[in-house]
Amino acid sequence: MEYLFLIALGWIVSEFEPFKLIADYLYKKSGNKTWLEYIFGVFDCWQCSTFWASLIWTWDIKAAIIASFIVYVLNTIQELWMLKRGR
Repeated sequence: MEYLFLIALGWIVSEFEPFKLIADYLYKKSGNKTWLEYIFGVFDCWQCSTFWASLIWTWDIKAAIIASFIVYVLNTIQELWMLKRGR
């Protein structure tokens, strides 16, 4: 059940519009520095945001890796299903 919460937390960080608006505002206000592109790039990747949000929330590297791997498997299944459907 903990992993389900961590996966949902990662999805909220990567897909929830208010978080994206805040990240875009901070990025534009900072002057478009190169190192910030890597930090805010985490918000676009569900797998990455799940890993970092899980690590920050639990301070458990094992839980963060497992949650991120589950997201990777879910993304792979989704991509294969979309390819099978022809989209």
